[in-house]
Amino acid sequence: MGYYDNQQSVANIAVGLMDKGWKVYGYRADESDAMTDYFSPASWSVGIAEKDGYILLVDVYGTHNSGYKVTKNTYTPDFSKIEKLRATINDAASSENEKEASQKIIDNMMNKQKESTTIIEEYPTFKNANPKGCNWHIEKDGNIIAKGKGAFQCDGYLFGGYREETMEKVNAFINRIEKHIEDNTQLVAVTKKVIKKVTKPVELKINLIDFKVNGTIIKLNCGFTGGHYQGELLQLVEVYTYGEKTRYSFVKLGKKYQQLKRYGAANNTLVLDSVKLENWLNDGSISTMELKEVEEVTEKIVYKKAKRDNSQKENLLQGETVEEVKTEVTDNQEANIETKEVNLNNNNDKIKCETGTGAKGNGIEITFTSKPSEEVRNSLKAVGFRWGGKKRPSIWWAVMDEDNLSLVKLLAGEELQEESKEETTEDENIYNNDDVLKQEETIDNDLYNNKVTETPTGFYCHFKEWNLDIDYIEKLLNDYNIPFYIAGDKFIFEGVSHGDLSLIEVINEANQSILWDDSYKHDELIKDIEESKNSYIAEMENARASELDFDLQYFASTPTEEDILSAFDDIDLVQGNNSVISEDDRAYCEQLEKQFNEVRESYNNFEQQLRALGNDNSFVDSHRDFYPIEDRLKKLCESFVYKFARYFNEKYNIKIDSYELIEKYNINVSADDLINELVEQLDGLNFNEKAEQEIKQEIKDVISYKDIKVNNNKVTIDSFFYCDDFSLKWYKAHRVSYNSHGNFVKLFKALSHFMTGKAELTQTFKTWETKLTDRENEDITKVHEIHYEHLETIKLFKNGRIDIQFTSKEHAKKFYNEYLQR
Repeated sequence: MGYYDNQQSVANIAVGLMDKGWKVYGYRADESDAMTDYFSPASWSVGIAEKDGYILLVDVYGTHNSGYKVTKNTYTPDFSKIEKLRATINDAASSENEKEASQKIIDNMMNKQKESTTIIEEYPTFKNANPKGCNWHIEKDGNIIAKGKGAFQCDGYLFGGYREETMEKVNAFINRIEKHIEDNTQLVAVTKKVIKKVTKPVELKINLIDFKVNGTIIKLNCGFTGGHYQGELLQLVEVYTYGEKTRYSFVKLGKKYQQLKRYGAANNTLVLDSVKLENWLNDGSISTMELKEVEEVTEKIVYKKAKRDNSQKENLLQGETVEEVKTEVTDNQEANIETKEVNLNNNNDKIKCETGTGAKGNGIEITFTSKPSEEVRNSLKAVGFRWGGKKRPSIWWAVMDEDNLSLVKLLAGEELQEESKEETTEDENIYNNDDVLKQEETIDNDLYNNKVTETPTGFYCHFKEWNLDIDYIEKLLNDYNIPFYIAGDKFIFEGVSHGDLSLIEVINEANQSILWDDSYKHDELIKDIEESKNSYIAEMENARASELDFDLQYFASTPTEEDILSAFDDIDLVQGNNSVISEDDRAYCEQLEKQFNEVRESYNNFEQQLRALGNDNSFVDSHRDFYPIEDRLKKLCESFVYKFARYFNEKYNIKIDSYELIEKYNINVSADDLINELVEQLDGLNFNEKAEQEIKQEIKDVISYKDIKVNNNKVTIDSFFYCDDFSLKWYKAHRVSYNSHGNFVKLFKALSHFMTGKAELTQTFKTWETKLTDRENEDITKVHEIHYEHLETIKLFKNGRIDIQFTSKEHAKKFYNEYLQR
C-alpha cells in the first residue's frame, strides 16, 4: 500500500464513523470534478473522532491538534494601509502626533479583526499520539484503552459496485473499535502506585587522582566543541600520556548507560588533558557521577472489572449442598482446607467449591454432580461464572474477588477465616503483564540450568499461527487473568485450571489455530533433559580420551625429517589447471581463442597498413581511422570474455564475474588467462560444488531478513513476495509482483537441487515458476498441489507469506538446515 492508498483508507473510515454516530473532526469530502479534470479526493488528515467521551485517533503522530480551534474571521484589515501607516511611524520627518495617530489606527484595525474572529470547531483534547508500531488508538481521560493496526486496510472506492466491498472492510474495522469501547465500559479506572528499582546517575565528588578506567562517569553541564551537548554522560575508558601531557579519553553512554561505539559516523569520544579537565571540574562545567540503584515511585492508571452487587449472589444456588471447600496454598497465604456439608434443602445433590485455583491462585471453581437447573445457570451467568465447556460440563468457574469469596462462604454455610494478603495481590486481576515476564524469566533460567520445576496442578498447552491480532489475544488473556507467557511465536499456558482451559479453547476457536495439549510432555521433559545431560558428559569424556590417546601416540613416535619429505612422494603434481576443466571445455576455449586471434590480427594488420601510409597521405585521418579500430578491438576483447563466461555459466549453472575480467585484462587476453581466473573464482571447488554453493547463497540472500518457521512437515517464510498493487486495485486479482519473480526462481532452484542433487532447474519446477508468476493468473493465494519427490504443496498468502509442505518432518527440517538456516 502506498501513501495515497493509506489516505484513502483513512478517509473511508471517517465516512463509516459518521454513519455510526461519531463526531468526526477535520474531514473534507471529495470535491473532484471529472468534467473539468479537477482532482481533489476526500481527505481526513486530522484523524480525530469522538463519541461518548472516547476519542479515536487514526494516523495521528503528534499532539499539535489537541484542543485546536478552527476559527473564521468576518473582518479582514487592509494590510496595504497598515504598511503605509507603519512607514509613517518610522519616518523621521513625522511628528509625534502623526505617529501616535497612525499607531492608534493600526491597533483599532487589529482589535476589530480579533473581535470578529469566531470559533467554528474545537478539537477534543488528547495526550498521546499513536504508539510506536500502531496506526490507531482510543483515549479516555488521557489514558490509552486500546491500540492496534489495520487502519490502512480499508482502501477502496465508495461509488458504484465498489462501495459495498469497501464499506464491508470499513465496518469491520469500526466494529472492532466499538468492541474495545464496549469492553472498557465494564472496567473501572484505578490509580496504582508502582515502585520500580531503576539505575540512575547520582553526583559524587571525587578528585582527579581517584578516576578509574571503565568506572568513573562525568556529566557535561555545558556544551563542548566537537558535537558534545549539555547533559551528556561519558565514561572514562583510557588514560595515556602524549608528549608531556596526560590525557583522559571518555566515551558517551547510551540510554541504558552502556558505552557506545568509540569510532564511526557519530562523535562518541571526548579526549581531555589533565589540566583542562581539572579546571572544568573546579568551575562546575563538568561533574563526576556514579550509577546507583534507586526506588522510583510512579502512578499508573489501570483498569479492573467493576465489583458486582452481592444481592444477586445471595439468591444464588438456593437448595444446593456443599461437599468441600478447598483453598490452595500460595506464597502469601496459609492452607485452609475444611470439609463441611450443609443441607440447604431436602435434595441429595452435592457441589464442590474450590478457591485458589489457577497458576496465580485467584480462581474459583464449582463442580456439580448433576446438571444444575436453568434458574441456577442463569444466576451463575449473571454474576460472572462461566461454563467449563463440553469437555468439562460439570464445572463452572470465575475469577476470585471479594464478592465471589463471600459467595463461597455463603455456599459453605459459615464464615471462612480471612487470609492476610500483601497490597500487590489485591490487583492481580489488573491488566498488567509484569508477573508474566517474571514467570517467563524463571522458566528460562530453570531450563538453562538443567532444572525442572515441580509440576503444578493443572493443564499444559500452547497455540500458535494466530489469525487474530497478537495484542488483542494478549489483552483477552490478561482481562480474564489466564496465566501465560510468550516464547517466540507461541502463547504457552502452564498449570491452568479447568475453567481457564475452557476459555483458552473459546479464544482458540475464534483464532482458528491448533491448540496443542502438552500435559503429557512434562515427565518426558524431565527424562529428555536428564538423558541429554548424561549424553553430553559421555561425549566430552570420550572426546578427551581420544585427544589423550592421540597425544601419547604423537610423543611416542616423533616424525623425522626423512619421514616428512617422504610424504610428498605420493603426491601427484599436475601441471597448470588442466585437471580443473575437461578436454571438451579446453577444446572449446582453444577454438574460441583461435577465432578471437584471427579477427584481432586482421584489425591489427589493417591498422599497420594505415599507419604505414604516414602523414603524407591526406586521406588518412588519425581520429576517424585509428580510434574506431581501437574501440572495436576493445569490444572484441569484451565479447571474448562474455562468450567464455556464458559457456561455463550455461553448462555448469555457475556465475562467473565477467565484468571483473574485462576490467582486469586488455586486448592481449588469452584463454589460459581466463581459465586461471575461472579456477580462482571456483576457490578450490569443482563446478558442481560451486553451483550448489551459489544456489544456497542466493536463497539465503532472499530470506536474510525474513521470519522462517518449521512446524512439523511445513516450512513457513513470511513476507517472501509482494502482490501486484495494480492488479489488486483494478482487477481484484492477487498476482505476484514483477519485483518478486526472482525470489521464486531462486526458491525453485533450491527445491530442485534439494530433490535431484542437480544444479539445473527441472522441467516441473520451471512450469510451476512460470505458473505462479504469470500475469494472467487470477488468484495465487491458494494451495498449489506440486507432488514432486519429497514436496507436497505450496501455499501463498495475501501478505506475502509462503508455506512449503513436504512429505515428512525430516525432509522439512533437512531443507531448512541445508538451504535456509542462516
